[in-house]
Amino acid sequence: MCGIFFKYSKKTINQSEIKKLRKKILKYLVKRGPDGVKEIHENNWYGLHSLLSITNNKQVQPVLIKNRFAVIYNGEIYNDFKKYSSSYGDTDFLVNHIKKYGVDNLKKLDGEYAIIIYDLKKNILYLVKDPFGTKPLHYAINKNKEIIVTTYGKTIEDLGIKIKDIISIPPNSLLKIDLNKNFEVKTNNNLKKFIFNSKKKTTYNNFSLAFTNAIKKRIRSSDKKIFIGLSSGHDSGLIAAELNKLKTSFSSYSVFYGEVKNILKKKIKIFSKNKKIYLKNLSINLKNRDSIKKYLKMYSPYVNVNLDNEKMIGMVNKGDFRDLSGFIATAYIAKIAKENGEKIFLSGQGADEIISDYFNIHTNSRKSCMKGDWSKSTKPWKNFYGGWNAAFIAAQESIAGAYGLETRYPFLDYKLVQTFLSLPNDLKSKVYKAPITQILKKYSFPYHDFKIGFYGYKRK
Repeated sequence: MCGIFFKYSKKTINQSEIKKLRKKILKYLVKRGPDGVKEIHENNWYGLHSLLSITNNKQVQPVLIKNRFAVIYNGEIYNDFKKYSSSYGDTDFLVNHIKKYGVDNLKKLDGEYAIIIYDLKKNILYLVKDPFGTKPLHYAINKNKEIIVTTYGKTIEDLGIKIKDIISIPPNSLLKIDLNKNFEVKTNNNLKKFIFNSKKKTTYNNFSLAFTNAIKKRIRSSDKKIFIGLSSGHDSGLIAAELNKLKTSFSSYSVFYGEVKNILKKKIKIFSKNKKIYLKNLSINLKNRDSIKKYLKMYSPYVNVNLDNEKMIGMVNKGDFRDLSGFIATAYIAKIAKENGEKIFLSGQGADEIISDYFNIHTNSRKSCMKGDWSKSTKPWKNFYGGWNAAFIAAQESIAGAYGLETRYPFLDYKLVQTFLSLPNDLKSKVYKAPITQILKKYSFPYHDFKIGFYGYKRK
């Protein structure tokens, strides 16, 4: 989890302007990247990177490649993850990739990322986001014909640009902005292609293997820094069961309110036998949730999670996630995890939106697009790239960023999602979250076959 910023101007950017910029930029980005800030500045452009160090890798950003490309990047790239160490990391891989291919073949990147690449020679700016847009990235062009790109739209707003003029980079896209031609924008909205009508069908075993690999690449070189929020549901349960199977150290935080208590207790009992797992049960009282709420209002930019005017428990203030009990409870978990030295949160995000499409015969959620009929899944549905997936990712990133934590999303792994899409339709929905349920059964791990949601505590 890092913070990134870039500004290009037709005019000279002087030190006095940078000093004013820096103060506003770092309000949020220094929380997101608490382990150091580096800047790079030439006549009419300026870049900044705030670092969250995971592996103590020596490569720092922004990086200038052969006086041709300036690169600023946030996230994690897994292409060469088995080789990563304190002396070689994903930034090194990205630099080498650009040295070899330029900006071509960025579609081959595997991971969770938002990337800014400025071609000094051609005066072209490239903005790149991973398949599901897990890392926030926004830009705006102001009245002075300057372009500003950074992690949070709120930072751009703080620099005097109206909200209506701030654009969020779409998921799975590469924007090419020609700074010579009046900031002309060309967009590739299908950077990594998903096949929705694959003739080559996959199996539950394929899905299980893909999930194991999705976890492995996200925990490499991260032992004793990982945590999860363990509920009684499928998604966190499968992540925890996989970590346990891989004999990985991790911390598990649970809040019993609203959960199926006997299922959650069975999970905790299984993990209590493993000394590599730190287990903690939390309760959120009025004092600590008020404290969390105040902190979020200061350092966690607003995200609207009231899509489609759906009624949500605890909903106030037009969908501000910072007023919702589930997100406040998530932030409390993040706070405790940070205090305990954890750095990486493995999220279950994406399982509801993709693996189940929010459909369950017990609930028939209005969020579901296909209502259990997977023959309709011939192209990306509303919650695939956007909708609730985009809203909840943005909220999680805003929370984790406020506490200097990195969120990784195994259920949004490109290969895992493609493996799921290639399952025969009857296997996608044989039971609730069928491919996940099959792995839980294989591991003899407890679960329940309905969706609850995470509320954290009861609002009065």
